[in-house]
Amino acid sequence: MTSRYSDDLDLVAPEDYVPTTLHALLMHLHVSDAARDVQEAAVRGWLQDHPAGPAMQFTLRKFGFGHLI
Repeated sequence: MTSRYSDDLDLVAPEDYVPTTLHALLMHLHVSDAARDVQEAAVRGWLQDHPAGPAMQFTLRKFGFGHLI
């Protein structure tokens, strides 16, 4: 018999978390309420070390950050 409760959640340690959308990234970088130039600098820095996946690329373009890709 199989339990309907499961412990197989894919939990990620905070230091291993990689945001997949611009909104999540801005929150992760603690700049969601910052001025646009501050947000761009933070996103630019993050993108230097992390490849932007499809959802990130889409949201970057949608919200006017596409030039940072």
